[in-house]
Amino acid sequence: MERSKIMLNPEARILQLNKTAMGLLGNDKNALKYLQKAEKILLDGDAPEILKMSNRLRLMATTYNNYGCYYKTMKQPNAALYYLKKTLKLEAQAFADPVAIASTQLNICAIYSQLGKHDIAISYAKQSLNLLSKFEESDEIFPENSYSTLAVCYFNIGAELEFMRRFDDAIKYYQSGYRIAISHLGASHELTRRLYSSMSQLGEKNETLIRLKSQRQVQRSLGRISHIEIRAKSAIKERMDTTMSVAPKEKRLRIHTANSRPRSKSHPKRNLNKSCSIDSRAYTLASTPHLDSKTPELEYEKLKQYLNSSKYLNSSIV
Repeated sequence: MERSKIMLNPEARILQLNKTAMGLLGNDKNALKYLQKAEKILLDGDAPEILKMSNRLRLMATTYNNYGCYYKTMKQPNAALYYLKKTLKLEAQAFADPVAIASTQLNICAIYSQLGKHDIAISYAKQSLNLLSKFEESDEIFPENSYSTLAVCYFNIGAELEFMRRFDDAIKYYQSGYRIAISHLGASHELTRRLYSSMSQLGEKNETLIRLKSQRQVQRSLGRISHIEIRAKSAIKERMDTTMSVAPKEKRLRIHTANSRPRSKSHPKRNLNKSCSIDSRAYTLASTPHLDSKTPELEYEKLKQYLNSSKYLNSSIV
């Protein structure tokens, strides 16, 4: 009796079993049991003869797609991918409508995203978007309820771009999805609210990152200035110490060594020459002005003013 009922209207029975299974996704045992019943009818020896080939492929695709949803809910992503990819092949064989194929591609996108494979996930979402965009631009009637799938395309692409830290691009896709959702689904629709929330939160996050980046650049520039000031102070102190240590030595030589030959003016003292060489390397790195060793305190103030000037800041920021 039950078998004859199934065979009299197998298509309606299969659809009903799938609908019941999706309503029980939180209950692992019962949801799986209804999907297995639907699959058994489709694989039954008599069912293929009663159902047209196109209808059988379409119903099989629906059942496998729901298997994928079930395993995704049960946190078994690899099993979900197996059934969703089988669904995609069956839909191609059955010449399924573009919205159904796009929905399957979006489900595959969600699984790859769950696995952390965002580059593969975004490729499936973009395939879905391209398919629906061509369908919308064609002469065929684009069903009004298909706009929710189109909005999901933009949402998923935006989400994957956000995972990839391409925030500017992600905001653009969220905005496109929001425009579609607000126009065709309304402001109270869950998808519209999610798109708006994602768009707003990412916008705030992006602004914060820009501010932090700007602050880091300023701190880096100030760090360079502080570092060069320290080196300048060290070099000036070294120059002053060298000058103070050399002068008394000269005096002693002139007093105690009467026969010593005075140094030629054209040949500077070795210690002073070495000191100048060190200063030159230090200040060349910062492109600072030359220091006059006779008045180090005055020249240091000039150096400090130069380091704080806009000319130096502009030349230092990379």
